[in-house]
Amino acid sequence: MVKVTAVFEVKKEYLDKIEAILIPLIEGSRKDAGNISYDCYMVEGQPGKFMFQECWENQALLDSHMKQPHFTAFGKATEGMLTKPMDIFVLGKSVH
Repeated sequence: MVKVTAVFEVKKEYLDKIEAILIPLIEGSRKDAGNISYDCYMVEGQPGKFMFQECWENQALLDSHMKQPHFTAFGKATEGMLTKPMDIFVLGKSVH
């Protein structure tokens, strides 16, 4: 299993447009082969900051997801909208 957390921040002038871009990505990603979960959250108290939390069966299926039209369309649609490149974390072993 592969778990991913990705954090990004949208420039204030694009906040009214981001939801329309996120919904097709989320809906499409949840249908991708190997998807266990795919959620996007607004970070409380930080307008414009969002966090994806994803879980995939394996790395190959995650790699396939990143080639899907809904994923590449999100990247193109958000060009120039983010304050900086997205921070992506592939999570390792759980600490108990």
